Formats: sequence, structure tokens, C-alpha cells
Amino acid sequence: MCSPLTKQQQSKFEEMLSQQAASLCREAREIYSSSHAMVANGDTDLPNSVEGWIEILNQYSDNESFQTRRQLERIAAAQEQIELGLYGICSDCESPISLERLLQDPSQQRCGVCEARYKQLSASSKRVWL
Repeated sequence: MCSPLTKQQQSKFEEMLSQQAASLCREAREIYSSSHAMVANGDTDLPNSVEGWIEILNQYSDNESFQTRRQLERIAAAQEQIELGLYGICSDCESPISLERLLQDPSQQRCGVCEARYKQLSASSKRVWL
């Protein structure tokens, strides 16, 4: 199965993902710099890739770092799907993801039906057992 999007649509989403990735990498740099004084001194060992920032953010346990890392992971997955020609296809049922969903979140991995099912299963697995 190949992407249900036209080349023009795919290029638009690729650009949107790149812009989001750049913004999130700036956020990751801010998170890192708030806990490392060396950044102010021009630390040259900072990553310049999404994957590099994901690795750095894995070292933090706060919610902001987790959310930034998670969104970077989703963007990296979507970019990989573009390379494979699978972008816009639900990772669960392999149906096309609607343009509306992709415009709302270009890193979307599931169609609406599968996303609802995933959230329901995730919520039920988070029950606290006493």
C-alpha cells in the first residue's frame, strides 16, 4: 500500500513536519539550557537532529520534557513514513487518515476510529490496582 496523498499534499505535510520539528528542537534546547550552564558558553556538542534531541530528552523526567520528546518521536515516525511512501496510512488498520486529521496534526499515526480505540485501551490499562 502506498500513501493516499498527492505529491503536492505530501510535500505540504513534509514542510509542516519540518517546521514543527525545528520548533520542538528549539524547545528541547531551552529545556537543556535551563539545566546546563555550559550552553550559554557555546556548547558545541548539542545535537542538530530530531533523533539527537530525543536521546537527550530521555534523560529528563519532567512532564515538559516528556511531552516534547513524545512529539519529536511522532514527527520522526511521520518523516520515516514519508520516506517509505506510507504517510497518511493508519498504522493499525492501514486505511487512509483523513486530510482533516493530518492538517490538525501532521504527525498523526491513526485514523479516527483506531485513535479512539487506542485511547480507550490506553485509559483502561492505566487503572490503579490496589
